[in-house]
Amino acid sequence: RVEHPAEGMHRAAQAEDRAQVDQVAQRRAHHLERHIGEALRPDLIRRLFEAGLPPNVMLNINFPDLEPGEVKGTVITRQGKRDQGLMTIREHKDGRSIPYYWIGFERKLSKPAEGTDLWALYEGLVSVTPLGTDLTHKESCERFARVLEE
Repeated sequence: RVEHPAEGMHRAAQAEDRAQVDQVAQRRAHHLERHIGEALRPDLIRRLFEAGLPPNVMLNINFPDLEPGEVKGTVITRQGKRDQGLMTIREHKDGRSIPYYWIGFERKLSKPAEGTDLWALYEGLVSVTPLGTDLTHKESCERFARVLEE
């Protein structure tokens, strides 16, 4: 089947419309995140740091897409996992026409596990997830050391 030029133009226009919708959504999310962050962040961060931050720990703080007065609270969470079926990989070209790739996720609701950062955001809660800087899977170290000794 040979595509009529108008079909290709229509498809390109639809993609451009989707891109524009994404840009507007991202700007709105950035505005709300900044707005809520400015309203809630100083007190939250002060309280967390007064409690003491252990060595090799960082805090990942996420704010829901709500006005400050609509936020239901703040919870300590564990790191969630996005629905891999919603992953997208988009090819772009830089100013020298060299391709690069954006790896992201479609903006669709998923069903994150309760107690995760993603779940908290869906519930209208600020999520605070303590993360360790050592990503070593200690349980596997001995097993692989034995394999290498064989």
